[in-house]
Amino acid sequence: MTSYGGPPYAVNTVYSNTETIHGMTGSYVLYTPKVLAFAKTYFGCTTLTFTPLENQGAISDLGNHWEKTMLHTDLMTANFEDTDAKFSGFDTALLEDTGFYAFVDTTKAEQIFFG
Repeated sequence: MTSYGGPPYAVNTVYSNTETIHGMTGSYVLYTPKVLAFAKTYFGCTTLTFTPLENQGAISDLGNHWEKTMLHTDLMTANFEDTDAKFSGFDTALLEDTGFYAFVDTTKAEQIFFG
């Protein structure tokens, strides 16, 4: 396991040998309740069981960012080419799931159109 964003955060990413993303078995995934609930709504998929994290690129990207092929314009992808990155509902949900914040203003989330 690797901590998402590094210690002392309480949210852990998991390298799963069983989850398949884009035909690649063995991926970093996130299983947290609010992120998963948001992902189910965003993707319109009630059977979703995980949220994918980056599984390619530099070692510092693996499991530490949202999967950029699915959330390209999100601020927390490892995508440095996009100057119009958005702070999305995925990000606010993750902040809530960490338990570090007494209040997360979800109205500040920007809409992303990708995935």
